[in-house]
Amino acid sequence: MGSVAENLYIDEKVSGDANSGSSEDRHVKRLLDQISKTLLVEEKKTAIVELVFAVWSSTGQMAFGETGFHVILSILKEKPNDVQMVRNALETLLMAVTPTNYAKGPSDEVPPNLINSNLLLSEKENISILLSLLSHEDIHVRYATLQLLMPPLNKSPQKLLEVICSIPSGIKQLLNFLNDDCKLLRNEAMTFLTFLNCEAEEIQELLAFEGAFVKIFSIIEDEGGLEGGVVVQDCLILLSNLLHCSASNQAALREAIGFDKLLSVLKLRKATYSFSSDMTTIVLCVLEIINLLITGAPETDPTRDSDKLTNKTVLVQEKVLDYLFMLGVESQCAPVAVRCTALHCIGDLIADHPKNLKELASKRFGEEPDLEPALKSVFQMVLRTSSKQEFMAADYLFKNFCQRNPDGQTMLLSTVILQLQSMIHAPVENDINMSFG
Repeated sequence: MGSVAENLYIDEKVSGDANSGSSEDRHVKRLLDQISKTLLVEEKKTAIVELVFAVWSSTGQMAFGETGFHVILSILKEKPNDVQMVRNALETLLMAVTPTNYAKGPSDEVPPNLINSNLLLSEKENISILLSLLSHEDIHVRYATLQLLMPPLNKSPQKLLEVICSIPSGIKQLLNFLNDDCKLLRNEAMTFLTFLNCEAEEIQELLAFEGAFVKIFSIIEDEGGLEGGVVVQDCLILLSNLLHCSASNQAALREAIGFDKLLSVLKLRKATYSFSSDMTTIVLCVLEIINLLITGAPETDPTRDSDKLTNKTVLVQEKVLDYLFMLGVESQCAPVAVRCTALHCIGDLIADHPKNLKELASKRFGEEPDLEPALKSVFQMVLRTSSKQEFMAADYLFKNFCQRNPDGQTMLLSTVILQLQSMIHAPVENDINMSFG
């Protein structure tokens, strides 16, 4: 850039019919002309600072247009080490794509900031330049770059994703941002990724290949797991997107990392744990992911049945039943939605899975010497609950336990009879006394 031909191009763009435009329009074009032509660094910097304020209006944004992107992106490409100039250049671009108090014209008239967002996305090189700045040494440059990518993400997420994926190492550059030393930037990057459409199979596999799972669980652990708030929620949303209908990614998570890091998010300090709204959301997100794993690949996938079976087996091997019983039965403070979802997950885990059925049948909870069968605990919960949803969730669990399981039916019947007999002979206050919870 900077050649005679390019200067002629800018002259043509900038000059136009100057008399027909407003003073703002002429001012923006004059500044762009000055930035592109001056050889004095300080003059260039001063003009860029003026331009930041000049594009703060819809008229300024309209005047900025294609020429503005050509001029300012050239600076980002050619002067990446001039930190102050790069900061101001990024701020100018951000102003150009940020909504203003736009005076609406005809209903079919597009606001200037949206036109500029489309211009930013129109050239692959534009996004490539911005992605390269995500690894810039200056924290303000990295943050401004991510902020600049947000308007086109909100406007055209699919288009932005296509452009990023068409750039060599584009996805990798975004994922590397999750390693940023600044938590604020790292968390912003996670939010950014959750808004991208990551459910296309080729994108799912690319993200997994570039190490998305490791980065996600690292952030979850760093943020405190269940107590991590919105950041952990974003991590789980991204994880869910990566696993949704993707047999290969589910297998990659199962075999390379294991399910224990996911399940550990559900770990409660005690059965009387107090649930905040954020914690409830996090738990439900994890349970939804567990359900994804239980469901397996899409119905059209020939490996779906074997994948489901393997996922169920590994989940139970990694002690998922302990977590689910804590949430669904033992924890008296868990919200009804959590308790019901946990019970449904147990029902799904044992459905058509003889090994998991036996594991559930042999499960005992409580403390010595008051250990009691897990199914008895569920039955006691049914007797004491006033929630129709909990009753239906427990009924679903019992139904799946009894289906094609005559030994299980006999065992459950014995449990019910013994429980009813103990209630007949027990004092009223001890009718439904559990050894835990």
